[in-house]
Amino acid sequence: MKATDATPPPVPASAAIPLGRWPSWPGLIAMACLALAARLALHYELPLPGCPLREITDVPCPFCGSTRACAALAGFDLTGALGWNPLVTLSLMLGFGWLGFAVVQPKPARLLWLRGRGWLASVPSRRWLAGTLLLNWVYLCVRLPR
Repeated sequence: MKATDATPPPVPASAAIPLGRWPSWPGLIAMACLALAARLALHYELPLPGCPLREITDVPCPFCGSTRACAALAGFDLTGALGWNPLVTLSLMLGFGWLGFAVVQPKPARLLWLRGRGWLASVPSRRWLAGTLLLNWVYLCVRLPR
């Protein structure tokens, strides 16, 4: 047996990613800053860009109300946030919860992320997500003020 035969195979790049706690903190801080910036922008009535689709066609896009939903979440007003845009609100809450879990338990959170990526690649999950986006858009068309 040669000495070169005893060397282990190279480690794949995906396995070399550190599973430490530091990668989750920037995401948590960015999400909290986004919510606070939205709240401050609405409080001080700063000029924010409007939705181009709504300005041209008077029909909201599936993400209309996101800024107000972020501002409501920053003020811990869950019902108000759900009223402005339920899909964005639930997505932000899920993302914030996952990032918080990743800070406390980095290895299980990474495994959940890797499993979730496989789920997102399947056709039924894409149809489910498209249906959810469509339902959210219909809700916004009916519910958002003009």
